[in-house]
Amino acid sequence: MKFEPYQYVAEFVGLPGMTGCATALIETDDTVRATDTGGAIYSGRHEYDAGTGINTIRLMMSVPTGTILVSDGRRRDAPEVVPIVIRMRYFDLGRPVSVQTPYGPVSVVIRRALPVAA
Repeated sequence: MKFEPYQYVAEFVGLPGMTGCATALIETDDTVRATDTGGAIYSGRHEYDAGTGINTIRLMMSVPTGTILVSDGRRRDAPEVVPIVIRMRYFDLGRPVSVQTPYGPVSVVIRRALPVAA
C-alpha cells in the first residue's frame, strides 16, 4: 500500500546513545520535506512500486556546521549534504527499519501523525 499524503514522525537510532527525531511531510505530489531535532533539513521524493509494495523515500539531508549525526558521532566542521534512501512497506509503519547511510546504519521508526489538508 502506498504512503498517503500525511505528516509523519520518524525516530532514529544510530550509535549507542545517539538518537534523534524528525517531522516529515509527504505531499500530494509525492514531494517530501522534513526537519530533525539536530537541525538537519531534508528534501526529496516518495515513490511507490505497486508490484513489490515498496515505498521508497529518497532524501537529501542538509546538515549544518556543528551537527553530530547519529550514524557516526562526528561533529561537522562544515555544512554537508548526505543522501538517504528509505525502503519500506506500508505495514512497516511503527516498526524499526534498517537504513544504510554513507556513515553507517541507522534504525528508523516512522509513524503517521496528521493528514495533509486537501
